[in-house]
Amino acid sequence: MNSRISQVAQPNQGAIADIAFLLLIFFMVATTIVEDEGILVELPQWDAPVVETGSDNVLAMKVNAQNNYMVDGARVDIEEIPSMVTRFVLNPSSDPGLPSNPRKAVISLQTDRGTRYDAYISVYDAIRASYSTMRENLSEQLFGKSYEILSPEQQKQIRYEIPIVLSEAEATTFGEMK
Repeated sequence: MNSRISQVAQPNQGAIADIAFLLLIFFMVATTIVEDEGILVELPQWDAPVVETGSDNVLAMKVNAQNNYMVDGARVDIEEIPSMVTRFVLNPSSDPGLPSNPRKAVISLQTDRGTRYDAYISVYDAIRASYSTMRENLSEQLFGKSYEILSPEQQKQIRYEIPIVLSEAEATTFGEMK
């Protein structure tokens, strides 16, 4: 019997490994990694003096473990927060129990460790929206144009008149805030 050995042509294994390695490098270089940006907050300067504020100048906001919103101890809906912040900061009726001007107004925000992140973001966005509206209105009143198109000096003046002073207190433990 004659034995025939048949050979099957096989590709060069070294070339396949090189191509796979090059493809891997290509996709690593060409792929972008999406990163969460988080909340952009400008922190105060370290050398800024500590200012004592009276209780009339502080609006206490809390979000408890059940994701209920509280303003000065009273439960409110998220939709009410922007108008409450505006009324507190601007004090249009010159209420002696509220800040005498916007530069003295402090918003204190405290959450519970059980608070959902989206509830925290909702109240934070409501506060920021209120300040944006107040700044936009003052911009229209003083300069007759939108805050966004003001010069940097004019925007600085508006930010000086209506500064965002937001104090975030340390979160409480589960269920501590009622």
